[in-house]
Amino acid sequence: MASEKGDEQAKSKRTRGRLSLAALSCLTLAGCLIAMTGPGCSSKGSSKQASAAPKPQAPADPWVLATLDPSDPTPAYLSNGLVGLRIGRNGFGWYGEGGDTGFLLADEYESEGEEKILPVDNPLNFGITLEGKRVEPAPGQPYRQQLDMRVGLLTTAYRTDSGVEVSVETALHPTLRMAATRVTLKNLKGLAGSILLSLTSKGVPEAARDPLNALWRLGPSRVNFSEAEKEVVYELTASVAASQRYPGLMSARDYGIRLADGWDAPTPPLGFEEVRSAAEAHWREAWTTDIVIDGPVEDQQAVRSFLFYLRSSLSPNAPLAPGPFGLSNAAYNGHAFWDADVWVFPALAWVDPEAAAQVAAQRASMALQARANFLSKRSWGPAFRSMAEKPVPRSLSPLQYPWESSASGLEVSPTETKQQHHITGTVAFGLALAGALGIAEPQEVEQIIAGASDFYLWRAEERGSELEIRSVVSPDEFHTGDNDLYTNLVAQWCVNGGSWEGPPGSSKFKLPRDEIGFLTYDGDPLRSYKQAAAVLAIFPLQNPSAEAEARTMLARFEGKITPNGPAMSDSVHATIWARLGEGDRAYEAWQKSWRRFTGNPLLLFSEKPRTPKTYFLTGAGGCLQTVVHGFLGIRIDSQRDPKASWSAPIKMNRWISARPHLPSAWRSVEFKGLRLLGRRYDLMATHEGISVQEVK
Repeated sequence: MASEKGDEQAKSKRTRGRLSLAALSCLTLAGCLIAMTGPGCSSKGSSKQASAAPKPQAPADPWVLATLDPSDPTPAYLSNGLVGLRIGRNGFGWYGEGGDTGFLLADEYESEGEEKILPVDNPLNFGITLEGKRVEPAPGQPYRQQLDMRVGLLTTAYRTDSGVEVSVETALHPTLRMAATRVTLKNLKGLAGSILLSLTSKGVPEAARDPLNALWRLGPSRVNFSEAEKEVVYELTASVAASQRYPGLMSARDYGIRLADGWDAPTPPLGFEEVRSAAEAHWREAWTTDIVIDGPVEDQQAVRSFLFYLRSSLSPNAPLAPGPFGLSNAAYNGHAFWDADVWVFPALAWVDPEAAAQVAAQRASMALQARANFLSKRSWGPAFRSMAEKPVPRSLSPLQYPWESSASGLEVSPTETKQQHHITGTVAFGLALAGALGIAEPQEVEQIIAGASDFYLWRAEERGSELEIRSVVSPDEFHTGDNDLYTNLVAQWCVNGGSWEGPPGSSKFKLPRDEIGFLTYDGDPLRSYKQAAAVLAIFPLQNPSAEAEARTMLARFEGKITPNGPAMSDSVHATIWARLGEGDRAYEAWQKSWRRFTGNPLLLFSEKPRTPKTYFLTGAGGCLQTVVHGFLGIRIDSQRDPKASWSAPIKMNRWISARPHLPSAWRSVEFKGLRLLGRRYDLMATHEGISVQEVK
């Protein structure tokens, strides 16, 4: 996982170097009875937890995520891969501490320096005032916030202390930078008066002063209502233009200049019903690919939540691979790590290959920058700079992908974690999977594997008959040393040309081990690890030697992960246990892999059990992979698996196969509409076997 940084480091100040976007907000009134108020009325995060009194729990539902607790500070999250929007417990746009605005855009990054993602003013951050009193959920009154995953609609319903019933519905357009909300007030009890409308949420006055930053259109400034009115409705749609940084997108400055020159403005934002209908149509189609579990409803709900949040966090139209938290917050500055290649892409490739292609396309497009990274030596920490001065044979053209990748592919890790040199091989390994599934061009993949091979041949030192890679940071991240198992294995795979079978006489990398079996690295004391490291040789690498020793490796390493480590370790262990035929043991590990991390409203996934920051795509991707690659037993190999219940040839001389091992808690798992090479398949797995049928 990405290296940790302090909160202050993860939140960047706005500078003149930023790429600002034009925001076009269209406010449409229909018998409106609200006042839009400022920061005091925002749905703001709190560092204090609610009292220890038992919190109400919504019953598990296979399609609906719900919370009945208005006091929990963790905001809801909606995304379409282009925008990320946080909504507070009162149903309105959320603002957190320290500059967290609850609104991010896929292409709003600094144009220089570390190229950090930049929080944008939350366009739905407003409040409602009735008779001078803020409308908020009242203690002890009915409250429910729910996310209907079937249609992508977030609804917050509650009663105020004056008895007014409030309903706030929010939806994102599936393919546009557009968010819409509808507020309905009922049971006004004969109230009458006049309400002043003003848009003064955080940052908006500044935007209004700078015509190149945002353009806002407001409805009437004052609305009168009478005692006879029992229900009033207010709709707001915010449409955000795109940045000039990427081809085909428009910058805020160009927008302002063209507007001043008489250029026609973009089409105004759609109405709420149009946005909601577009979202519903999108999700109805998306759910034709689904995973249906005949087992506990909590498991079904969890799996659908992973599918929903992962799908909604990537877009074919987004220019960058996602960071570990997608657009849910600015943690890790929105930069890409191996999370995208190892946990997110493989989970989505079977479900939404068009969105998953975002990861592969960005990695492939950064090959030239990876070459420049190697030549510049920027990817080396000060303590290791002398190693970077090794001469480069003319026969080699090394590529060096960054551990922490900025928007333009630069290495921007501020710590020695940039010595996690397994990242280059990991990118190549992920692209090989993409090539086998028809998501990446085989020729591009082969060139990147060759460049990664050249990097490791240059990086290694000959010691007797073996090659060694010294002074690297292990995926464990607690250790810097020599001959990390995962690093040396991905190096071997690359040098072999993307295979575990190298030609006769080919170079062999040292693999650390003792008299019992593999070690994580040379001199491994076998004490404690931040996260799964050595067992990654079993999955996802599927190294034959490691798979043969899988039980021994799990016995050595599984119980030594730090209790507050990142979420994906348990899901890796679960996947391996399932592939070993231990369905119930795998199920126990799988339950740990998500239950400890989703104690937030709406099953929002946190990175660590005691850290409430969400949504952690890496954790969700790992849990979904356990279902697909573990319990269903789907895997890709260079040869056909003779023991598989089903297999078929795919691209790049690979085979797909399935050998299911279900837990006793599940009677069956149906993978409906699995996407593979432009076709769809229905897979039905039971304890007796699996059937596969192409969907015509």
